[in-house]
Amino acid sequence: MTTFLKSLFVLILTLFISALSIKGQENYHYTDNDVANLINGINSNNDGLMRSCVYYAGKYKVEETSGVLIDLFKKEIDTSDKVLIALAIYKIGDKETMMELLSVVNNMKVSRVKNILSTIVLEFLSKHNIKYVLR
Repeated sequence: MTTFLKSLFVLILTLFISALSIKGQENYHYTDNDVANLINGINSNNDGLMRSCVYYAGKYKVEETSGVLIDLFKKEIDTSDKVLIALAIYKIGDKETMMELLSVVNNMKVSRVKNILSTIVLEFLSKHNIKYVLR
């Protein structure tokens, strides 16, 4: 019985410590150096580094990167990278950048990618109750 109680105590203590560490990560504030490094990675010629930085910019909702992301989206040729960048912009949730993305998507010719990107943009528009017509 005492082994069970010890195990239960350790489990509860572990869960409590895990909850505290997760709560601390939610309120993390990025330094200017953190953002600058992320932007440098986004602008990198190394495709793997660029993709990772785009992913992390979206995952951690680093709003300072939204302008760099839309510029990268406009010049990017690889369609899978375009989708990744659009998802990062969506996760960041910057309204102006999403509206700029919408205008770029409206002028795209490639139908498969345009359909995927239109879905991302439409999800954002409906989530924020913005009325707009896609072409």
